[in-house]
Amino acid sequence: MVELKNAGRLKGMNAKGVSGTIQDGDVIKMFLVIDDKGIIQDAKFKAFGCVVSIAVCDALCDIVRGKSIDIIHTIKESKIIDTLGELPDDKYYCPKLALEALSSAVKNWKKKQEKN
Repeated sequence: MVELKNAGRLKGMNAKGVSGTIQDGDVIKMFLVIDDKGIIQDAKFKAFGCVVSIAVCDALCDIVRGKSIDIIHTIKESKIIDTLGELPDDKYYCPKLALEALSSAVKNWKKKQEKN
């Protein structure tokens, strides 16, 4: 059994991103705590859909924790797949959805910073 240590919401969350649609079968929400220097201090997720989306999100949270938001765009789908070992052929869209949710969260955080 896999332990999902990164599932749920975060106290002190200051960035949230969403990707996917219920019609497509998967919705991913990423919750981040980003400090004033743009470092992701913590990351959690909620995934509604297949178990692969859930596993991908859990892995992505571990990958981004402690990283600068400036390097987030360099994280590729292949990094998540390598972390997990492999994915079923019909589930290669899951890392893309997770990365879209992460990107959405960072964009939302940047918009908040610009207003302040």
